[in-house]
Amino acid sequence: AAAAAAGENALKMRLKREELFGKEDQCKTLLESRAGRLASVFGGAAAVPAAAQLKPALRTVIDTRVRAMDASRVDAGNASSAARNAASGLAAAMATAERLQGEVADAEARAAAEGDLLPEPPGTPALSQVPRSRFAAYASAVTESDAAVTESEHDLAVLNNLSLVYTSFHDKAAIDQCCPLCTRGFESIARTDEFKALIASRINTIPAQKEEMTVAVASAKHRRSRLQNMGPLAAHHASLVSKAVPEAADAIAAAETRVAETKTASATADEAADRAKADHVAAAALAEDADTITRLANEAADIRTAVESLERSFGASQMTQGGGAGGGALGTQGHQARTPSAIAGDIEDVEESKSAVEKEKEGLVRRRERAESELLSLERAAYSLREEHMRAAAKSDRRTQLKRELADIERDEKQADADATRQAAERAPKEAARNHLAAERKGARDRAVAAEAQADNCTRSLQRDLDALDAADRPITDYVLGGKAAALEQLKGSMSATDGRIAECNEQFGMISGRRKTKQDGISKAEIMKRELDDNISYLKGKQEEDRLTAEVDALVLQMHAAGADVGTLEANLRRQVITRDKLRNEYAESQGRVKTHQEAMEGYQTELTDPQYKGVGKKLSKQVVELKTYEMVNQDLDRYHSALDRALMAFHAAKMSDINKVVRALWQRTYRGQDIDYIQIRSDAEGTQGKSSYNYRVVMVVGDAELEMRGRCSAGQKVLACLIIRLALAETFCLNCGILALDEPTTNLDAPNAESLARSLLDIMHSRKDQENFQLIVITHDMGFAHLLGQREHADYYWRITKDDNQHSHIECENIYD
Repeated sequence: AAAAAAGENALKMRLKREELFGKEDQCKTLLESRAGRLASVFGGAAAVPAAAQLKPALRTVIDTRVRAMDASRVDAGNASSAARNAASGLAAAMATAERLQGEVADAEARAAAEGDLLPEPPGTPALSQVPRSRFAAYASAVTESDAAVTESEHDLAVLNNLSLVYTSFHDKAAIDQCCPLCTRGFESIARTDEFKALIASRINTIPAQKEEMTVAVASAKHRRSRLQNMGPLAAHHASLVSKAVPEAADAIAAAETRVAETKTASATADEAADRAKADHVAAAALAEDADTITRLANEAADIRTAVESLERSFGASQMTQGGGAGGGALGTQGHQARTPSAIAGDIEDVEESKSAVEKEKEGLVRRRERAESELLSLERAAYSLREEHMRAAAKSDRRTQLKRELADIERDEKQADADATRQAAERAPKEAARNHLAAERKGARDRAVAAEAQADNCTRSLQRDLDALDAADRPITDYVLGGKAAALEQLKGSMSATDGRIAECNEQFGMISGRRKTKQDGISKAEIMKRELDDNISYLKGKQEEDRLTAEVDALVLQMHAAGADVGTLEANLRRQVITRDKLRNEYAESQGRVKTHQEAMEGYQTELTDPQYKGVGKKLSKQVVELKTYEMVNQDLDRYHSALDRALMAFHAAKMSDINKVVRALWQRTYRGQDIDYIQIRSDAEGTQGKSSYNYRVVMVVGDAELEMRGRCSAGQKVLACLIIRLALAETFCLNCGILALDEPTTNLDAPNAESLARSLLDIMHSRKDQENFQLIVITHDMGFAHLLGQREHADYYWRITKDDNQHSHIECENIYD
């Protein structure tokens, strides 16, 4: 019995040790394969905990990284909000600047509409950054207009006074027969009439001058009035250019700086959030492996404990067996010895019980693994729910804050309305009194202005009359006081003498000019004759040189004929013959070498033909030639068949691709709700060599006349929608008689508008296939809204819901469309 127990214990220990070694080997292998990732997660290989403590340590790291990821997401959201606010501020600043620039441009346009009132400034200097404006000359234009009005009014007053002065001069000369200015008497009646005619002619020109000057005065006043009317516009333009526009530019610069700062902060926050998310994903990806490693370590520890317990019990049984050897006879008297067959039966029973226990253990292990995987799934779901809860809490806090702000704004608005009502009530009597006083002040001001204008007009009229008299009297006084009458007579005499001398000089100049012209004609004729003589001399010299060269050529020709042949021709022929000879020698040597090679080959072939294996080679050759020709003809037929088939397939492929692209374009335009892609198409690029064709298919998106590949340029939702549309187009083109259309999660990554458009497209397909008896549409989806959009009562009355219970058993239930 002791030997049987010892054998049983030894067998158990061996099995336990094998199981222990297997568990430890699995744990070690898994740890070694995940060593790099674990070291990255825990910050170094030295920081990686023991296998038994790996799962809780990794759970702590995951929780820490989840909190860090949530914090980084909040920071990223705040930074993104700040960036949006900064962008809104920049947009507002730019809108303000555009509005101010529009006002400046409007003022410039109004100034330009006035024509030449404010002239266009000259070209902007190269180093200037601020364009010049018409309003830059406004002040000088107002000053010039006032000066022009004053000058024209002064000239008109002078003309009015001159009319009176000339009339009095005319009457006084007719009465006194003397000059009204110098009181000098006229020599005769004719001289008096001449003076009177001169004064009358000047009096007759005064009305036209007065009319012209009146028009000039009116024009100057109208120009000044227009400039005065533009005064407020010029002041507003100056305010915009000097203050408002620079302030708007400064605000844009500050907003751009703020936008750049917030964008940098947002990018940094996004990078931090991405890093935190990547760290969390890296840690979470090891959760299942950590669970397995910790489970294996714990199982190995349990097995090691069992092995140690068996070792202790086995040692104790051996000691008991050794100590009781002297009393063996006594023992045999009290107990009958067991047979080996009985011990073998006991061992078999123990093995069977062990197998049952192992199976039960394996079942329990599988249940535990399933429970742990379910726990991990629940924990991941809990993480997701926690994230959603945090986002919802942040949105709730934001909503509460916005509500408080809205309540504050409404309260401030009510208070402002009440204050405005109260101030309006208090302001009404004061405004009435102010309006009355303003009316009185305006009346008094108008009366004062009218009186001042009348006094100014009277003063200006008197001053103009005085100035006109002074201007008319000044040249007369200067003429009389300066003694200019005698000087005038002297000048008249000297002018007469000078005129005589000028006439004599003109006669002499004419004579000299005639002689000069005659001499110039002679010189021109002499120059022409000289050029003709030079040309004749040059011709004669050229003729002599030509004759000499001709004689030399004839002498050389005679010498060549005397020699009997052309030397150059002979030398050329000699060179050609030498080249031909060398070429023929080379060809002869090459042909001799080829002949010798062929002779040696023929001798070798003759020797080989004497071998027995070449007996009957002629018949064999004929047979092989027949087979070869047969194969060649078959290949030719197959090539023709393959070419025809390839052409037919190409035509079929082109036709089907055209049909598919038509359906794809129609479905995309009917389904996609975005504005960035007009439609999509499938392009096929032929590849391969002669006789072997393959196609490289690619999906392109078309916007206007531009065509780009969708790979790497579209969102996940656009990819899913394109995939669905292409599959629907393929089914519509190739499966006209197919009655089953199955879609598995067709709304993945689709936003709500595109999901609704897809549902409408599927409804159109169902409507077009409603007369097909075997048509069935199978949609597997988690989107209840999409299912309700499809599940109209005209198409179906119920749908099937598939769920899982706590034991992971699937249940299929039939539910009504609108329940």
